[in-house]
Amino acid sequence: MRVFIYKLMNVFFIAIVIFTYQSFAQKRDQEVSAYNKQTKQSKKEWEIESKKLSGVQEVALYQDGEYMGTGKGYGGEIEVSVSIKDGKIANVKIVSAKNETPDYIKEVSSITEDIVAFQDTDVDVISGATLSSNGVLDAVDEALAKAEGGKQ
Repeated sequence: MRVFIYKLMNVFFIAIVIFTYQSFAQKRDQEVSAYNKQTKQSKKEWEIESKKLSGVQEVALYQDGEYMGTGKGYGGEIEVSVSIKDGKIANVKIVSAKNETPDYIKEVSSITEDIVAFQDTDVDVISGATLSSNGVLDAVDEALAKAEGGKQ
């Protein structure tokens, strides 16, 4: 009986250590993600400011309009709509993701805000929803390719 109690205490101790480690690791991941977003935003702001100071006119990469794109996510096809205004990405919206898990799409929707903020699809994917994230990014890339040529 004594051996059983010691083994049970060891199991509880190991469970507490694992739970504590997971909590710290998750918090660190959130801090790193926030730092990376801030760094990317600062870099983008620096690039814009240096272009202004150098007198270089920023050339619009994209033609204004609404462009559609599709990408393959975890559950199948993801369709997005990208709005371009004044040559810049104004809005990204997930139009359909019929076979995707709703929780994944909810998590992935934050990527669309990052794309607009950074004016680029080089953003962090959502951990745990990597395939869905990549599907959204591929769909936006397809829409932006159309926007470069003005093909809606």
